[in-house]
Amino acid sequence: MGGAVAGISIAAGIVVVMLDRSPQPSTVGAAVAAPVATLAVPARLAERTPVAALPFKNLSADPGQDFLSDGITEDIINALGRFSNLLVAAKAASFQFKGRNVSPEEVGRTLDVRYLVDGSIRRIGDQVRITAELSEAATGFQLWSEVYNTELKDIFSVQDDITRRIVGAAAVKLTRLERDRVLRKPTTNLVAYEYVLRGRADYANPTRAANDEARELFQRAIDLDPNYAAAYAALGVVHYEAAVSGGRNFLVMR
Repeated sequence: MGGAVAGISIAAGIVVVMLDRSPQPSTVGAAVAAPVATLAVPARLAERTPVAALPFKNLSADPGQDFLSDGITEDIINALGRFSNLLVAAKAASFQFKGRNVSPEEVGRTLDVRYLVDGSIRRIGDQVRITAELSEAATGFQLWSEVYNTELKDIFSVQDDITRRIVGAAAVKLTRLERDRVLRKPTTNLVAYEYVLRGRADYANPTRAANDEARELFQRAIDLDPNYAAAYAALGVVHYEAAVSGGRNFLVMR
């Protein structure tokens, strides 16, 4: 069962989210600072998903409402920056595009980011409509969008609530996109690739012996290419099926 749990964890691609909270004086020290410092190591930077939150457009009739759109944008940048798996462009970098009509591709190239979060805010009286979207910089394709309607009774409360909702949805979507992107990455080791193909063929045979053989082949592929995500995913599946089926039934993996 321990192997099954490990396999499931591998296949699921669990992303650890580390939120920066104000520590008590007694906890401040090397043990707290070390994980934050390691995020700047080049190898760790390469693992983090680059994203930028662009200035939300003020679509209200009153230009004086820029404070609301700018405030929400800044809060989104700060909130996204708390996720250790994201590499977020600074406010100064993102706000250079305020009021400019620039293509997503150019923004992505300038800021060196893969994804963009942007949107608009329209205020009419005490009613506010906020539109947010997540897009891929290289293609400009929209990956997620949402519209939020609220009453502007407490500006700071509304700003905090909208920020939490946008950041939460965007972070979840980014995590899934990156997990899928990694799983699609092929191996350059042809022998490891062959092992995975043979393992899939064995796994299509719903017997315990075939499951055991598939598990061994997937492990061999991982031994040859420790970065072969498809092999890890396949290994997790066979562990899971062996555990839940108890040797009786095995699903065919497509």
